[in-house]
Amino acid sequence: QMMACRHGDGQSWWLLKQASDTNMIYKFLFTADSVYGPYIQGFSEPHFTKWDVCGQAMFSADGTKYATTTLRAGKVFIADFDRCSGMLSNPKVVDIPLQLSQNPADSAERDSSAVGLCFSPNGRFLYVSGFFTVQQYDLQDSNPATAWTLLGGPDTTWQVFQRYDNIYPGPDG
Repeated sequence: QMMACRHGDGQSWWLLKQASDTNMIYKFLFTADSVYGPYIQGFSEPHFTKWDVCGQAMFSADGTKYATTTLRAGKVFIADFDRCSGMLSNPKVVDIPLQLSQNPADSAERDSSAVGLCFSPNGRFLYVSGFFTVQQYDLQDSNPATAWTLLGGPDTTWQVFQRYDNIYPGPDG
């Protein structure tokens, strides 16, 4: 859960790293000749435990939004990001809906994992992958009942499905 974003000056880079077993985020500023930090910013939630080592952090394409999730948390942390100051603001924690995993041996099994996330090219949607599902969250929809859309489950038979993991935007967005 470490991700870089270009600084507002267009030359330097911010590097953000979710701390282990805490709700702190470490921030470093890389310039042409120096590294500054760590600058630490904490939030009341979510508290990721030491067992939540799998997960992903991501910036929106324009660098104004930051999100992170981790395997067992069942939540997504979303905040605005200031590319000049490196400050995160307007934090929001969103529960990820449980979806059926489509396990033929247990038709009631639900996918409670959260291992990857990625913003849409225009920054409106956040895609979240569990081991067996991919869901879309509409950042402009304030109603939790309608903000989430299940996009898909396993893309092949259960016996050969390898599970989903981290996700990234393609080179064309």
